[in-house]
Amino acid sequence: MGTTEDKLNAIASSKAAIKAAIQAKGVSCDDVLSGYAARIKSIQTATVLPDGTKFRSSTATHFPTLKFEGLTNCASMFYDCQDLIDIEGIDNTANVTDMSNMFYSDIALVSVPEMNTAKVTNVLNMCYGCAALVNVPVSGSLDFGAVTNANNAFTGCKALSYARIDNVGCDLNLTDCPLDADSLDYVLSHLKEVTGKTLTLGETNLAKVTEAQKTAATAKGWTLA
Repeated sequence: MGTTEDKLNAIASSKAAIKAAIQAKGVSCDDVLSGYAARIKSIQTATVLPDGTKFRSSTATHFPTLKFEGLTNCASMFYDCQDLIDIEGIDNTANVTDMSNMFYSDIALVSVPEMNTAKVTNVLNMCYGCAALVNVPVSGSLDFGAVTNANNAFTGCKALSYARIDNVGCDLNLTDCPLDADSLDYVLSHLKEVTGKTLTLGETNLAKVTEAQKTAATAKGWTLA
């Protein structure tokens, strides 16, 4: 069993090792052992996955934060995951260009996680058929500044009331989405200047748009339908 001194030395060594491991995860740590449990709990865990990983037709209801190495393509990543309710986060999307069919037919999905979409060009069918979807995204906003294809991106999103979408510069149809007034204002006020593009809102959403908002959108080259 060793002497008392040996035991104390072993405890001190273990304490130092735990402290170093906590700090290696980017969490500050002092020398008070009683606080280590809380600091361990605060560590953000993430599953590291290779680029190209897909969870097609998974029966999972929840995904933790997903961390990818060299992620460039999210096409069909969660395609037809009909039991999926939420995803904590998706890291390293800064170089992704394709998010087509990403959440296609995820009928139980309530929110899309915050993601860096600055380089995404294709969101075809991104949230097609996500009938329970309420928030896009759950926090922050999605930058559509590089998107050239948004066909059916939100078709069938009949519960989508909260949307923060920046820099839309291509045709976009939000007819199926019962957006609240703040979301409509956000999307309209963040439209890019274009030539001959159409933002299709549908009769219900158009009724919530003010004349001033319509005039501002028209001045940027948009047709509201």
